[in-house]
Amino acid sequence: MKSLSLALDESALLYSARGLGIFLVVFAHVIPGPQNRYIYLFHMPFFFFLSGMAACRFSSWDLESIFRRLVFLICPAVFAIFVVCILTRLNPGCVDIEFLKLSECARLSFGAGGFSGVFSAFWFIPAIGLCYVLFFLARKVPAPYLLIAVLFFVSLAFNYLVSLKFIPTLLLSAIYGFQFFLIGYLFPYRLINKLGFWFFLITFLLFLTTFVFDSALDLAARNYGSPVFSLLVSIVFSVFVVKLISLLTAFPGVLGLFSYLGQSSLFILMYHQAIHLGLEYLLPGLPLIIVFLISLIFPVLVYYLLAGRSGYLRYLGIK
Repeated sequence: MKSLSLALDESALLYSARGLGIFLVVFAHVIPGPQNRYIYLFHMPFFFFLSGMAACRFSSWDLESIFRRLVFLICPAVFAIFVVCILTRLNPGCVDIEFLKLSECARLSFGAGGFSGVFSAFWFIPAIGLCYVLFFLARKVPAPYLLIAVLFFVSLAFNYLVSLKFIPTLLLSAIYGFQFFLIGYLFPYRLINKLGFWFFLITFLLFLTTFVFDSALDLAARNYGSPVFSLLVSIVFSVFVVKLISLLTAFPGVLGLFSYLGQSSLFILMYHQAIHLGLEYLLPGLPLIIVFLISLIFPVLVYYLLAGRSGYLRYLGIK
């Protein structure tokens, strides 16, 4: 089993933040309730933000490294689709196995329900892959802060762009998410650690504002919330969660748990919906909290049982 080094450096904190993020994703997918509208305010922008923070640690950003990262991102998703489709074909009534709906050209780009059922979270994988490519190009720009400003004002136009049905949802999500990716890249942990009372106060006020005005944000559903305001909410909440994780250094057991989840987050993302929907079909009376725990824990166990056994397993999403 893969060992975990819990040295309290940026890598451990980054894994822990990702673990908390994937915990919220599975919770929102499995357990319905009013709390989910607050999770959806920031949970996917949060992953773009964390990916940008992780990009600071990449040793190189040449074409070869970009291609390698895309391979280790896309191949596991293709394999997961293949495995889940075979399993569901054995019992077609078990889960919704729709992947690509080809009735409209736009759906080829994963929009308008192109991802559904067991694959509903898979849109994030090609979207973050596009962010890698955009980041490779953005590094050629001499003033990255200027690029962020441009993308920030682009968000003003998203209400109009979303109404243009011929623009792929995947492309819109990648461009919108790329703003969070860039801001995460330029937002070091040392800056987050300096945030104090006033930042928490701003976060609390934004939370109250979203509670009163119900400003929703869900990148996967062509819903980008209020222009600029939703972008600001997502950024502040993302930074808040990373700050919260940094405060958990006093509780190494909790931090370690989230770090384990973070290291296996891609594996959890790809398989949790198949487990969730399969359990609901096979055991309809099972309490949702049990379904949630199994959907979260089972992929983690498989991941750590296989981790480190072969370099080829990286193509299956196992480091």
